[in-house]
Amino acid sequence: MRTPGQSKSAAIDMAYQIFWEDFVYCAPDAIVENLPVRLKHGVCHGKELTFWHLGSNSADFLKNGVAWERCQYIPWIKFMLVHYQECFCWQNWRKGEQSLCLVDPEWKFVVVLRYRPKYFLLWTAYPLSAQRRRKLQKEYQEATENAN
Repeated sequence: MRTPGQSKSAAIDMAYQIFWEDFVYCAPDAIVENLPVRLKHGVCHGKELTFWHLGSNSADFLKNGVAWERCQYIPWIKFMLVHYQECFCWQNWRKGEQSLCLVDPEWKFVVVLRYRPKYFLLWTAYPLSAQRRRKLQKEYQEATENAN
């Protein structure tokens, strides 16, 4: 997504434009397990809180800013939501909350949705390091074995 000579700031703005078009301007048409996908409420510095969380490596995105490595995958999120049946999907629990994990077929990227009574909340999404990939593959295997 970043072109030669393009500044990191301009690339992040471009990632935000894609996020805005996919999730704000046009409500996502993604229905995952018969539930719509929603964003966290709130805007900070002119951008939705969900964008800041998706683009940051830490919870303190205002202090640490966004990471280009995460922003470049923002175009993948809506595609994965719309085509979630083609992803590896399983439920897990983190910090007392139930989530649905979606991983692309090549195990390069994960989208995490938090269950809510009538919808999913787009919680986070990030590229997978080798270590995280192994951890999630093991978690997926255990979840699917326990489901059978």
